[in-house]
Amino acid sequence: MAEGKQVELKEQEDSRSAMDAVFDGIGWVRIALSPTLIGVVAGGIAYLFLRGGLGIAIWVAAALCGLLAGVWFAERVRRKTSPMTFVARVDASPDLDKLERNDETDTTKS
Repeated sequence: MAEGKQVELKEQEDSRSAMDAVFDGIGWVRIALSPTLIGVVAGGIAYLFLRGGLGIAIWVAAALCGLLAGVWFAERVRRKTSPMTFVARVDASPDLDKLERNDETDTTKS
């Protein structure tokens, strides 16, 4: 009977760790995506001003720099804490909640 409970607990731990890995992967991608998007947008703005081959080269270089910065930052977060823990802390920032509440009250007054 005790062996059956141990096997069941082990299966629950395995499924929980698999779910943790999936969520950490999602968090890692979210962390890496922000600098990547910044690089793509900055490169796109540069392309608008410098059309042609040079504009495309700058766009690609900026996107790659953003991607490398995103991967570096996501790995740094993964080594220090869980990526999902980091994302949860950022999403639950009380300073941002205050700004959000102020925006909502301003729009209802207009």
